[in-house]
Amino acid sequence: MNGSNGSEEKKLVDIYKRDTFWIYAFLIILLVLTVAAFYRNSTPEWKRYQADYKNLLEQNIGKDAAAEFTPEIKQVWLKDININKIDRCVSCHLGIDVRQLTGDDIPKVFRMHPNNELIKKHPIKTFGCTPCHGGKGYALTKEEAHFTDSKGWIDVFLSKELAKKYGFEDYEKMPLVEINCNSCHVHEKEVAGFAHINKAKKNFDEKLCTCCHNFYGKGGLVGPDLTYEGDKPADLYDFAGIKTWEGLAPSVFSWHFLHFKHPYFVTLNTLMPNLNLKDEEIRALAMLVLSYKRVPEQFKVKPPAANVKAAGE
Repeated sequence: MNGSNGSEEKKLVDIYKRDTFWIYAFLIILLVLTVAAFYRNSTPEWKRYQADYKNLLEQNIGKDAAAEFTPEIKQVWLKDININKIDRCVSCHLGIDVRQLTGDDIPKVFRMHPNNELIKKHPIKTFGCTPCHGGKGYALTKEEAHFTDSKGWIDVFLSKELAKKYGFEDYEKMPLVEINCNSCHVHEKEVAGFAHINKAKKNFDEKLCTCCHNFYGKGGLVGPDLTYEGDKPADLYDFAGIKTWEGLAPSVFSWHFLHFKHPYFVTLNTLMPNLNLKDEEIRALAMLVLSYKRVPEQFKVKPPAANVKAAGE
């Protein structure tokens, strides 16, 4: 009997030691996670950027400029362009309109916008950043704000990296930004700096696209209305006919590229002809149709002359 009791007691002691070990291990892990969460919340990414920016101000402009800088979440309310949308890009991209912050010695994130004349015509306080560059304006981390192509064509950041993936030779110039810019310049035949969209508008006219497609109330009814094609969500596209993406990332942009290149395979029973275009022309046309979006009428640039009309008119 005594031997049996001793054995039972030893088992209980072993169980107690084992459970004590796991309880302490769990408490240590919980403590580490709590400290990590506290540190992450107390030093978010935007705060670290702003601390670096303040040091940069002191080094390049002076102590007074650094003293005037207030660390905080900074944002632009796009009340005229997109009601109830905000851009917090300026929480990290703090030197966009600061003339003293130019040159290769300034980190890109803090560098002044390379096109000062463009910024004068499109002030940050009105236009923000995402209406042209894309991305998630409300995000406060680089990973979330620079929404990548791996997650589709929704709030995607129109970066040079993305342009390179889609085969643009001039990807360093971030050509995909032309998509968003043309939404306001849609009624102009040619816009300075629109290397791809200008060619696409010319092809749009030469290929007589409005014989089948309606565009701003003019054209045929055989094909879909293209007036606001760029607003069409990804879930309304039929991807079933695409058997190979030809190395492209699956997205709405890729769908349009392949649709122009292989219309009969992408859309079964389509009447869309094969336009026999080069890949660079197809990329441009994909950009053009994705630029057909709703924007406030006051932001649509009117043609400089009466004889200059929107593509297809």
